[in-house]
Amino acid sequence: MRKTVREFLTVGEIAKELRVSWKTVVKLIQNGDLPAIKVGRNYRILKSDYQDFLKQKHIQPPDTPTDP
Repeated sequence: MRKTVREFLTVGEIAKELRVSWKTVVKLIQNGDLPAIKVGRNYRILKSDYQDFLKQKHIQPPDTPTDP
């Protein structure tokens, strides 16, 4: 049985990639624009959800994630 590996991104990684503050990313999550799960006090965003968000905004998703 094969397990699917799901890659998660942090608010900081997305903020860095979009060149916005982490507060802006948190607002997108709280407004329901960017799906995320809360783990403790932090949010985690599925990479596929982030790519879908970019496509909805007509932004080309990057091929590889940014380095932390």
